Amino acid sequence: MKKTLILGTMLALLSVSFVYAQPKPEPVKVKEKIKTADKVREIEVNEDEVLEYAKESEDMYDELILLRERRPERYELELFRLENEMNRWNLLKERDPEQYEEQKRKSELEKQCRSLSREFRKSEDDTRKKEIRSELQGLLNELFVLREADKERKIERLEKELTKLREMVSERKEQKPLIIERRLNELLGETDTLRW
Repeated sequence: MKKTLILGTMLALLSVSFVYAQPKPEPVKVKEKIKTADKVREIEVNEDEVLEYAKESEDMYDELILLRERRPERYELELFRLENEMNRWNLLKERDPEQYEEQKRKSELEKQCRSLSREFRKSEDDTRKKEIRSELQGLLNELFVLREADKERKIERLEKELTKLREMVSERKEQKPLIIERRLNELLGETDTLRW
């Protein structure tokens, strides 16, 4: 018994030391096809950062590890895609922390909904199905509120833009003779006396 325990402990320590003794991998270079030309360019992806980002979602991280082992080309493309996603999230966090938190929450809710729906389909227990349905309904309610709030903000932003555009059109109508005269002078090569 003691020999088995000691042997097991030694194997565990050796495997841990082996993992930490491995050299740090170089950033993966992803080949991306440029659509406008038949050129291939190499893009460096910070694999460690992307894997760390992927750990936020256990499923995503597990899928990446499987891809790395089974389909290296697909793994590289997925790293590239995830790095872009990560950069977009970081940019949003920098520019609008409140919007970032809301978008992150929406994303989490969507993942939870998908996970629960998969669990619902697999479950054969009617009691558990009722629980899942109730939980899913609550999540969808919260998600709906967040999505509608997004739409309200978008409407407000568009209304502000529309107001500015209307003001600009109104001002240009008032200045129509001057605008036409300046364009006429420009087309005829005449000097515009109002230019800076």
